[in-house]
Amino acid sequence: ANARAWALRWAGPYVVRINAERGTVVLGNAADLEATRLLVRDVEVHDAAAFAANRGLMVRIRYRSAAVPCRVRRVEAEGLDGEWLVELEQAASAVAPGQSAVFYCGERLVAGGVIASQRGLGAL
Repeated sequence: ANARAWALRWAGPYVVRINAERGTVVLGNAADLEATRLLVRDVEVHDAAAFAANRGLMVRIRYRSAAVPCRVRRVEAEGLDGEWLVELEQAASAVAPGQSAVFYCGERLVAGGVIASQRGLGAL
């Protein structure tokens, strides 16, 4: 019974999204927390050539999580000045707006920003 109670406790539901304007909370399961595309804002680039080249670029979302291979491109659309679309080569879990996204090329820090959406451009 203890193992079953533990499994149920960790199976969800999880808060997937909060809409403060409407006063609503969207609940989901663990799979709903996985992301393969992120929208990142307030990006501070330290090595523009490495960041733009997209070769060997990795992003770390959580301090203790493994860095994930990714590709980035600047979003050029009205109202999205300075934001970047990050496409992950493998899904990352428990990604949330407001978290940091830190980009590396090998061990070298190349850029960092703040996650605006864990659903990429689909959130807009």
